[in-house]
Amino acid sequence: MRRLHIHHATTYTYSHVVDLLPHTVRVRPREGHDVRIESSRLETTPASMVQWHRDVYDNSVAMVTFLDPTTELSIHGEVIIQHYDEQPLNFLVAEPAVNFPFLYEPAERVDLLPYTIAAFPEDNMPLDKWLRHFWHPGEVVETYVLLDRINKAIAHNL
Repeated sequence: MRRLHIHHATTYTYSHVVDLLPHTVRVRPREGHDVRIESSRLETTPASMVQWHRDVYDNSVAMVTFLDPTTELSIHGEVIIQHYDEQPLNFLVAEPAVNFPFLYEPAERVDLLPYTIAAFPEDNMPLDKWLRHFWHPGEVVETYVLLDRINKAIAHNL
């Protein structure tokens, strides 16, 4: 088991006093067979009321209502987790998905349909352009290799 300390900090400053609307804040990982939350805290400036609930995916979500007008918004989250997955990259890839692009089985397509529809269609072109750094239509690439390329680019802010 590994203990991981996750710290999240977001700060916005405003040129004049503003009234903040309620915020939805997600700063806690979802617990599961390999992740247990040992402790967590959420602090905000300005002062706020925080109500926690679970969303439809069982994520822990904070609904934050700010109490005072402000010129600065700061959200600080801190979580200590116990991580029990000793080999996180030791997973099986289903045979049909070893290479990208691949097709899901018909029954899976029904379940995954909501995840294939763009929530913000205006972002499709910039996203497609960015993905061309890693994959071109018609190219066949190992799915793991493609995901590794994308993750490394994100880690290096490319």
